[in-house]
Amino acid sequence: MTDTITLYSGSGIGQSTDNQNKGYNVTYQIRRATVQYITLNPDDDDYSAENVGLIRYRYLGDNAQLDTLKKAKPINSAIKIYPVKYEIVLIIKFGEDSYYFPPLNRSGFINNNSSLGLTDSNSKDVNYNDMSLPKSSIESEFNMGEYFSSNKLLPVLMPYEGDVIIQGRFGNGIRLGNNPLDGTNTPNIKIGNLLVDDVSEFESVDENLDDDNCIWITTDETLIFEEKSIPINGDGNTKIKSTTEDDWKGRQISIFSDRIILQSKENEIVGYSNLGIHWSCNKNFSIDSDDEVIINSKNDIKMSTNNELIINSKYETRINSLKTMIGKLDANEPLVCGNLWKDMMEELLDILIKHTHPTGTGPSGPPIEMSDFERIRNNLDNQLSDDNFTTKTNK
Repeated sequence: MTDTITLYSGSGIGQSTDNQNKGYNVTYQIRRATVQYITLNPDDDDYSAENVGLIRYRYLGDNAQLDTLKKAKPINSAIKIYPVKYEIVLIIKFGEDSYYFPPLNRSGFINNNSSLGLTDSNSKDVNYNDMSLPKSSIESEFNMGEYFSSNKLLPVLMPYEGDVIIQGRFGNGIRLGNNPLDGTNTPNIKIGNLLVDDVSEFESVDENLDDDNCIWITTDETLIFEEKSIPINGDGNTKIKSTTEDDWKGRQISIFSDRIILQSKENEIVGYSNLGIHWSCNKNFSIDSDDEVIINSKNDIKMSTNNELIINSKYETRINSLKTMIGKLDANEPLVCGNLWKDMMEELLDILIKHTHPTGTGPSGPPIEMSDFERIRNNLDNQLSDDNFTTKTNK
């Protein structure tokens, strides 16, 4: 049995036959229609999990009332481009079921391709190509949705040879491309919300790290951007020292935004680096922990400031080191060990208190400063710190 595929010719795109699906007859109809209503969320009519994206439509030249409008589902359940009111879609019927393709690119605008006035009985397909695009003054009289509004002043991503570009209706986009300036055809992925200020109709723009809210995954492209903080103070062991081109070239993932938030809801945030990890900011740099803060290094740990270095501890502060320099890095005066000093001073005062010496008439009596020696001896404990301690040796 020969399978017959009929393409509806009244408002369709011609007729053809093909030999497929042997054993039964299938009829396909493809017609152009304008969207009158779309079901998206629980507040909308006909809402259910399987009806998300369901549209009500009129064929071109049809003036059916809202309660008699036909319904269609998206043609693809995985990738959906939801139309807005008055956009033109292609409707294809499989038996009793109708499905719609993404909106036709009638005007070339990113935000919407609505075609107002094409649903009355006088708007036949024969006149479709002759109709002018609706003006903004006319569009303002039509409600294109509960919260959707037309905006023709949105930038279009500048295309380059071989690009795959996906753009949303609001200035957001994804580019799967390469860096056309280096000629290597190495892959880049650029995801972002474009700056939409001060653009004209159909203006094409390139992504910009300084202006856009974006994530770039690049291979060989050199990143050009303005650093927003104090320079990173790199040393001889790091590549990140300044804003020279070599610093920002190579395989990179870059995130640029007015605020960046990372949150791990269950486990850790882990970062590894073959070289350094650098942070720079113009304001406070803070680390808050409900448990320990641990810093380990196989080499030096350096802290410097142009002002005060303040360490606050509610309980103890301990420094475990083979040698501790206080004051300057080349300090060479040893600190006195308080208990050893006290023992030595008590022994010295005992000697002074008991001291007598021979004279021509016999041994002398006790020193006349006896009371002063006793007072000093009794005050030795007051000379020792209650809070700060050291050791004789850390070996």
